[in-house]
Amino acid sequence: MTGMRIFLLALLLALPVWAGPELDQANALLKEGRFPEAVTAAQKAVAVEPGSAKAQLALARAAEGNGDLDLAGKSYGAAFQLASTDLEVSLAMADFLARAGDVETAVEVYTAAGRNAPTSLEPARRMARALDALYLMGLKGLAHERVIAAYQAVVSRPESNDADAYGLASCLLEVPASPEKAAEVIQKGQERWPDSALLRLAQAQLALQRGQLKAARESFERALAQGLPESEANLAREMIQRLKEQKS
Repeated sequence: MTGMRIFLLALLLALPVWAGPELDQANALLKEGRFPEAVTAAQKAVAVEPGSAKAQLALARAAEGNGDLDLAGKSYGAAFQLASTDLEVSLAMADFLARAGDVETAVEVYTAAGRNAPTSLEPARRMARALDALYLMGLKGLAHERVIAAYQAVVSRPESNDADAYGLASCLLEVPASPEKAAEVIQKGQERWPDSALLRLAQAQLALQRGQLKAARESFERALAQGLPESEANLAREMIQRLKEQKS
């Protein structure tokens, strides 16, 4: 055997086994919401390549979707241990921790992800939204000011978008004493994104809080006509119907 052939053989043996087919199947099943089958496929991918963070991540997501939070937690942890600086892996780990109510650890992981990917706004954005969701769920010990500060950190970045501004405005509107601050955020947001349906929705919510029912209904209708995401569109329709019933 020549030296070159020995070198090539050694190189091939050193390469990790590719978990591609099994991993591709697991991810395809995940997209279809077929979680039990995705778990099986992801477990095969992990068996082929235990050191693959992507395979562990697929198993974590499949297990969580299947309701096996113990396996999900272990798999998210394994993926994070293998690739703690990978943005997708670290955000998935932080999101899982937030859903589990482990706020402080989640914040640590979000913050580390932001340091590892300083040009990405996603860690700060996901942290703000996670904290807001936990606050609305009534998580004990989570101050509303902390949620506001997280959103403000996002909106202050030049790469922020109208959804970020809407998140901050909605967060401010959660406190009845903060309508003026919310109005300022909405106004500045509309200057940056004049055609934003989400900010029109925030304007409707502000008018409603101020008792301006006619203006609220008009803004809800305009936001709906401009095109809202499904959950926000459902909210607008519900509020329009309630305002119609109240008027009658």
